[in-house]
Amino acid sequence: MIKKLVFLNLLLALTGVTHATDVFPSKPITIVVPFAAGGPNDVLARMLQDPLGKAFGQPVVIENKVGATGIIGTQFVKNAKPDGHTLLVGGTSTITAVMVQKKPSYDPAKDLVPLNFFGGFPVIVLANPSLPAKNMKELIDYAKANPGVINYGTSGPGAISHFGTELLSQKTGISMQAIPYQGTAPVMIALLQGDIKLHLAAPTAAVTSYIAAGRLRALAITSPKPAEIAPGLATVAETVPGYSVQSWFGLLAPAGTPPDVLAKIEAAVTTITSSPQWKEKVWTSLGLPAHSLDRQQFRDYFASEIKLWSEVANKGALISE
Repeated sequence: MIKKLVFLNLLLALTGVTHATDVFPSKPITIVVPFAAGGPNDVLARMLQDPLGKAFGQPVVIENKVGATGIIGTQFVKNAKPDGHTLLVGGTSTITAVMVQKKPSYDPAKDLVPLNFFGGFPVIVLANPSLPAKNMKELIDYAKANPGVINYGTSGPGAISHFGTELLSQKTGISMQAIPYQGTAPVMIALLQGDIKLHLAAPTAAVTSYIAAGRLRALAITSPKPAEIAPGLATVAETVPGYSVQSWFGLLAPAGTPPDVLAKIEAAVTTITSSPQWKEKVWTSLGLPAHSLDRQQFRDYFASEIKLWSEVANKGALISE
């Protein structure tokens, strides 16, 4: 009898240890940023770092895994153990970048689970002043009269600047030439120098300063309605009905992560991002308005973005060589 009791106590102890290690989180949480430090994804991840660490009582580590318009970092998260300890701050390019690959590295619909929506902003249709167009109508008229003459810059194949411009071409029937660059900085240099004539760019402080100085011309903004982030600027939709593009950001987890773990993460992050301090900092740092999507709404939005950009990629035959 004594031996049986000892055995049962040992079994219970071992079971208790197993359950303890299964409690989330049981180790540091890694948030992967698939772009270089300083960009919106990185800023959002680092804003989340300390409060999420305090909420869970575990360190939160930020890892920048850069390359291939975000594909390398996203693939890393996709391949990580789905236990909630590896997360991704992704965005529009999480969907679009992989669509230009002949052999996609991952399937955003199957390999990733949307958790928390951080917000999004429209982009500005920017032109070098040498382009003879001061608004969207003039741009479209010029492009139709000169098919293939306008070259536009992208911050990489599959970037929002690539797909957003392709969507514009498809909706208007114009033809323009895409010139890929390795990141935002070189494409902006090329636009300022006149090496390219057009680019869809985030409305950053640098971009607005170039516009104010007359070095670049803002033709329109891609929001469906006039945007607070660019007061007074016409929308593309005023000339091209139905056109709407935004660069968005959110927290995602690998598919297969247990539902209870997903719920824990979502609840903790929602508490953080619902605070007035977070909303104010996001607006002042990035110009992102307060988010208004819950997890199911984010999932629905994520699915709608996959549908939209899949159609654009297929119609435009955007697979890279």
